[in-house]
Amino acid sequence: MRISWRVYAAITVWASPEVFAKKKLFCYVVLDPIKRAVIEGKNTESRIFPASLAKLMTLFITFDALSKKKIKFNTWFSVSHHASQCLPSKLWVKPGQKLTVEQCIQAVCVSSCNDVATMIAENLAGNVPNFVKMMNYYARTLGMRNTVFKNPSGWHDPDQVTSSKDIALLMRAIWLRFSRYGHFLGGKTFCYKGRVYQNTNRLLGKVEGLRMGKTGYTSHAGYNLSTFTMRHHRPVIVVLTGAPTRTARDNKVRALIEKFYHRKGSGKISKNPILYRGGPKQKVYVKKNSHIS
Repeated sequence: MRISWRVYAAITVWASPEVFAKKKLFCYVVLDPIKRAVIEGKNTESRIFPASLAKLMTLFITFDALSKKKIKFNTWFSVSHHASQCLPSKLWVKPGQKLTVEQCIQAVCVSSCNDVATMIAENLAGNVPNFVKMMNYYARTLGMRNTVFKNPSGWHDPDQVTSSKDIALLMRAIWLRFSRYGHFLGGKTFCYKGRVYQNTNRLLGKVEGLRMGKTGYTSHAGYNLSTFTMRHHRPVIVVLTGAPTRTARDNKVRALIEKFYHRKGSGKISKNPILYRGGPKQKVYVKKNSHIS
């Protein structure tokens, strides 16, 4: 019996996590986004496969285009044949079909659709290679020293790598520059053509103050998760990659978030607010004599 190359590729990349368990590197980082300081971590700068965490850069570029008024939420993006051929997870859009920018963002944030991420790339940059150049340009400007992007969806490529710290820096940049769009990364559901898609991030609504998150998984990468949490005006970013199971990933991320907020002295808040230009509209409080870089 013959197996098509798409089925073979899907079996290869989405195989059971045990297949590549010994090759994955477990990494995590707890980042204070105000001080841009690593509070705790393991293998924070080791190169790993991002899986769908790569979509955070796709979203960053989309938010940037929105903020510069190059596009609007009601701008229509067209589906190409190439985008429609992407493997799951996907929205199963067809060539010639159109989605609004807002629908595209929701599909990527909530359902992590590879076909829609590719749609965004092609409509913003003309083609995927040009968009990848943009992804790597922004990675350099954000100080993501261990990151190389090869596609907008995070589909496995042996040369597409990042680190848990780099993803944390990207999450920080989204918060600082595009907080008005952050609610998309905290959406629990997305409705399209009568179907309700559930967010793959199971910690939303279960961890106090968790406002943004993005999951990722391939058999090569393991289970990944990037989160942004805000409690009592104090933010924290936790990124974890290479977990052997979804449950192990979620439990560890939850534990790291709780540990940060229960750390001795972490609850002391200054009375002096600092507002970021172009960043969050809410007031962000920092300890006395702390600095922002």
